[in-house]
Amino acid sequence: NNNVLQLVKDRYINCISAASSGSGFYVGTPEGFFMINWNGTQWTIEDNSPDFQKPVYCIVEQTAHSLWIGSDGTAYLAHLDESFKPSAIKAYDFEKDFAEKAASPCTV
Repeated sequence: NNNVLQLVKDRYINCISAASSGSGFYVGTPEGFFMINWNGTQWTIEDNSPDFQKPVYCIVEQTAHSLWIGSDGTAYLAHLDESFKPSAIKAYDFEKDFAEKAASPCTV
């Protein structure tokens, strides 16, 4: 129908990543992440991780029940339960200057 519908109001969005289910998206914000799902008739917002309050810059779905989440100097591996709520989140920290080295041009 070519109409635009605002789903999320007054929240800054860092990233949007499609879920493998085909009916939803993971949304990263400066305060964590949430899901937006299409149930066949309308969009619903599911804040399944209210305790995860880190900035999220990217989300990559490894499997239907595990996500890699990129934040400030840390990547998180989140295992999701059957209702897509994180059942365990493990942090993998980067070296302090990793981002600067990765963004710098290579010299030979």
